[in-house]
Amino acid sequence: MKKGTSVLAAVALCVLAGGAGAQSYPAKPVKIMVGFAAGGPTDVIARIVAQDMTLSLGQSFVVENRPGANAIIATEAVARSAPDGYTLLFSSLSLLVNAILMEGRVHYDPFKDFAPVSNAAVLPMVVVTSPETRIASMQDLIVLAKAKPGELSYATFHRHENDQRSVQGQRPGARRGDGGPRDLHVLSDRRNRRPGIGEETESAGGRHAQAARRFSRGAHARAIGSAGIRGDRALGGHARSRQYARRHSQSPRRGNAQVAGEGRDEGTVQGIGRGHRRGHAGRIRRVPEKRLRTLGARHQNLRSEGRMSAASGLRNAGSDAAAPAESSCPVSRGAAARVLRAWNIADLRRLAKRRLPRAIFDFFDGAAEDETTLADNRAAFERVRLAPKTLAGVARIDTSAAILGARSKLPIAVGPTGGIGFGWPFADVGVARAAATAGIPYTLSTMATASIERIAREAGGRLWFQAYVFRQRGMTLGLVERARQFGYEALMVTVDVPVGGKRERDFRNDFAIRFRFTPRNVLDFASRPGWVLSVLRHGMPRLENVADLAPEAKSTAEIASSVGQFWDADFDWDGLARMRDGWPRKMLVKGILRADEAERLAGLGIDAVVVSNHGGRQLDGAVAALTALPPIVRAVKGRMSVLVDGGVRRGVDVVKALALGAEGVMLGRATLYGACAAGEAGAARALEILRDELVRSMQLSGVRSVGEIGPDLLAN
Repeated sequence: MKKGTSVLAAVALCVLAGGAGAQSYPAKPVKIMVGFAAGGPTDVIARIVAQDMTLSLGQSFVVENRPGANAIIATEAVARSAPDGYTLLFSSLSLLVNAILMEGRVHYDPFKDFAPVSNAAVLPMVVVTSPETRIASMQDLIVLAKAKPGELSYATFHRHENDQRSVQGQRPGARRGDGGPRDLHVLSDRRNRRPGIGEETESAGGRHAQAARRFSRGAHARAIGSAGIRGDRALGGHARSRQYARRHSQSPRRGNAQVAGEGRDEGTVQGIGRGHRRGHAGRIRRVPEKRLRTLGARHQNLRSEGRMSAASGLRNAGSDAAAPAESSCPVSRGAAARVLRAWNIADLRRLAKRRLPRAIFDFFDGAAEDETTLADNRAAFERVRLAPKTLAGVARIDTSAAILGARSKLPIAVGPTGGIGFGWPFADVGVARAAATAGIPYTLSTMATASIERIAREAGGRLWFQAYVFRQRGMTLGLVERARQFGYEALMVTVDVPVGGKRERDFRNDFAIRFRFTPRNVLDFASRPGWVLSVLRHGMPRLENVADLAPEAKSTAEIASSVGQFWDADFDWDGLARMRDGWPRKMLVKGILRADEAERLAGLGIDAVVVSNHGGRQLDGAVAALTALPPIVRAVKGRMSVLVDGGVRRGVDVVKALALGAEGVMLGRATLYGACAAGEAGAARALEILRDELVRSMQLSGVRSVGEIGPDLLAN
């Protein structure tokens, strides 16, 4: 019997490798060219599509922005590229409109130089105006424009854009030369108080005015066509024959967009979906949707097999993100039922300890040397006392907060935790999905057992990526670039690991330096048959982001136990400044305990600091994170966000941290215990416990919202 269980445990510790077959296309990275600046709707949609294509085809699709001349610069660049399918153009109707309006002055033919790939998105347009104009309908606008010739201002970002050309050539209710109203192009004309209009996408303009029609977020507004306006009704228009374009070369704006109107009929105009165009005889005829594709790839054999998969994942304007793929984190009904009987984080810790082999549990639960700092992190919270308010009317509690400039349903973020797939198969995915469901940010560790791509595909929600700095700087930069490509909104750089801490529990369990089988750990693993069977069923976890870090290692356990030797002890402030310059989004720095260093980080343009001693796993004897928090908050003086990490086990701990000046707290072991007990269900239970305790603590403290939590609650 002993022999059998020993073999079972040994098999469970073998790394299971797998491979994927190569695809004929794409065989190398694909460039997606966008003719507009980063951050605009075309760029954002292109990056979503690029992310989805990378996940689907297993090859990088990289977005390159080349703005200028209403996307002509990017279009001509793609037209000059090799027609091999590896340079794509992500464009709106400007591809066609520019060729029509500027015939002879653009160096491409939209029909000869490009092949259609797929429709990617639909952006309804609305016409907006200030409430001061008292314009309530298209007819009101036409009357006002005719009554005050030359005083109607039309707001665009630049002269000679297609929409401004359109309003000049297709003025409301008038044709060229009939004495109709004239437009005045301005960026802003508030000072002279001229009546003004502008044209905007529904997603942008709809937030400022309840104006739309026949698309879901504004069914009360009428379409341009229903106002009796003559002429085309499609923004930008569609390609005519060259003969038709030449015939109208003296007035190319005719047949372009009719701009005046409360909204565009979704049944007649949907940007690059359905639309109308004017035929040679001047009649309006319907263009079938299947004929209106986004033009892109220069490859005659590259054709769409239907809508690009990313497009089908784009939700309506009211949704937050595309629905995540099916989770690879397995579900256990028995384990999920057990965690429902856990009433606090300590209960989840006991369940995790009962399920895991001792070496695995100690790897998660332990800290450095005598574990003094680990205990101090918890003791620091216990020393803080609150002076609750009364008679505050606390029937309704708002737990939402702004974390790193965006709303979070709780003043909580899940911090990076490495190797948790050893506790439950693909636990990283489970924790990330639990965080997304709870409406809080999730941070993926460099040392996670799920890849950057897998989390982006399966988790959803707000994703941050935590980077360790390795001596192999190229590996670190490659991970950061992958996180950028897959849409992670923030980068967290951990700076308190020049070398690994001395974690003696791991030494005693032979889980350090080079993992080796001993009678003790083999029997330890064999004593947890449920964990062993899980490993046999799902395979030994892999550190998917750093699989190439130690090619000589014989197992994943060896990589995990010896990773400390790969840290870059020479990483300094100059290196951090270069990382800041190279990362275009929010950046956090984790592992700060000194006020002077936090102040210096604010000067570097770091967006947030995470006050942390690495959960006591680095320098034993370091100050508790909560103790270091108030001086750091005073030093940065609101110039950056401040989060605190380490020791949070109760909802009241969140109240204490916020009262001491933190914007929010980060969780490590709390969600880790839950995930090791029951995967996603356990992590969700941990967040549910903390949320319920937070609500109760806020009510008992006499505060109704997170914004009301301040230093006046402190009793000491």
